[in-house]
Amino acid sequence: METTIYLDKRSQKKNGKYPVKLRLQFKGKQIYFLTGIDVELNNFKDGTAIGSDKKYQPVIYAKKLRFDSRILDLERCNKLKEFDCKQLKTYLESDGIEIKEQSGLYFKPYLLSFIEKYSNKSTKNTFRDMQKKVSTFCDIDELTFENINVAWLKDFDIFMEKGNIKINTRGIYMRNIRVLYNDAIDRELIPLNLYPFRRFKIKKGETRHKDMPVSDLKKLIDYDTSEMPAMQR
Repeated sequence: METTIYLDKRSQKKNGKYPVKLRLQFKGKQIYFLTGIDVELNNFKDGTAIGSDKKYQPVIYAKKLRFDSRILDLERCNKLKEFDCKQLKTYLESDGIEIKEQSGLYFKPYLLSFIEKYSNKSTKNTFRDMQKKVSTFCDIDELTFENINVAWLKDFDIFMEKGNIKINTRGIYMRNIRVLYNDAIDRELIPLNLYPFRRFKIKKGETRHKDMPVSDLKKLIDYDTSEMPAMQR
């Protein structure tokens, strides 16, 4: 069993192009996956982007190969039969992260998978620092995105404030959580109506300027140190 490349002629975009999707036949139903690629009707033939849009074909095929590889792994382990259509779609789109039934999308495995996509060490570290702080606040292994609602965010912020975490550092952790939430929604792994950041506003403190005024700098430069003891110069 594998995906096929499909042009959705039912969903023409304003620019006249059509979305290219991956289609999977599973348990008598069709499952569709977005590729993020749109092409004109005359630039798609027999499952292939042709003409001026042929540069998109490697991107489309890479995603197909990734999905087909995960499907093959499930078949080899005899686990494919355990999924329904919705669960399989979620599993494949979440980079193969297993999502427990009736519990939603688990935060920690999604976070770890997200971190691995970055090559920038500084970016990785900010997300890891957030992970450590969340771990001290709650049982992160059982935390789902559904748990992270407005009340949870308020309590987490209070917890960090009581732990003397500065407001701008708290803001960094909160924005990292928001990035993950947005990414999961964009991938259609969680519904948009769960998004808590419409009602929870991330706090931001004033950045304290450390620049020395020009007048003070001039005084320092012109200060006479000739009469000071040698040890103090």
